[in-house]
Amino acid sequence: FILTPDEGQPLICEAGMNTNVALIKLFPGLDGKVVRSMLSTEGLGAAVISTFGSGNVPQDSGLVEVLDEFIQKGMHIVNVTQCIKGGVEQGRYETSTLLDSIGVIPGGDITTESALTKMMHLLANVESHSEREHLFSVSYAGEMTMA
Repeated sequence: FILTPDEGQPLICEAGMNTNVALIKLFPGLDGKVVRSMLSTEGLGAAVISTFGSGNVPQDSGLVEVLDEFIQKGMHIVNVTQCIKGGVEQGRYETSTLLDSIGVIPGGDITTESALTKMMHLLANVESHSEREHLFSVSYAGEMTMA
C-alpha cells in the first residue's frame, strides 16, 4: 500500500515531538515488576508494547494489572505486534480482550517505529487525552491500514 499525496491540500509540518515514550518488547518470562519499573520513569507519557501474534500477552505475569494501573494514571499504552505480517486484533483471543477492556490502544498493522513516532507527535501536539487516543487510530500518511 502506497499512499499518494492529495495535491489539492497544503503541506502541514508539525515539528514538535515529545520523546517520553517507552518501548516494551514482550518475551517469555517478562515479569510485571520489570514493566512497572519501566513505566515508572519520570515524565513518561506513553508506552508501545510489542506483543505476540494478533496482540496477545501472558495472563499470569501480572502484566495486565500493571498496564491497567498506568492507564488509570493517564498513560497511553499502544499494542503493536511482533509479527512481520498481520496486525493487532484486540478481542480476537481472550488475552487481547483483557487489553481491550483496560483501555490499551490497538495499533492494527502499524509498525513499532511508526507507533513510537506517532505517539511522540501526538503527545507534543495534541492536548486532549481522548483526542490523542482517537487520532492514533487515524492514518495520517499510510502508516496503518487497520485499527
